[in-house]
Amino acid sequence: MHDRIQVANARFASEAQSKEQITQPRPKMAPDPVKEHLQFIRANSCYSTLRSVITVGAAISAICAVLWGVGAGIELAGMVPEYKWLAAIGGFIAGGLGIVLVVALYQSAFLFIDIADTLLRHHAPKRD
Repeated sequence: MHDRIQVANARFASEAQSKEQITQPRPKMAPDPVKEHLQFIRANSCYSTLRSVITVGAAISAICAVLWGVGAGIELAGMVPEYKWLAAIGGFIAGGLGIVLVVALYQSAFLFIDIADTLLRHHAPKRD
């Protein structure tokens, strides 16, 4: 009987300790210097207007990709009426691939702008 009480107390203590660990805030990780440098470059960009235009263009392109996928699904459903479900899946795949392409182009455009900003900052004349 005494052993059961000790086991129950030990289990209760371990559960209380695990609840304390869950409620405690996680320790902050060390800041990533590369991420901080990239945020600094983007905050002080020479091409802020171009970044805005690219963002708007990417949003419009993503909407067009979704509409293109829906249109492709409807068109395929009209061509093969007995397999409408397959046409819908084809439309979703086409729209999804369109969105993946838009995101890839969006990220690569920002990459090139970051490279240009870094090169401009690196080769700028030093001020004394």
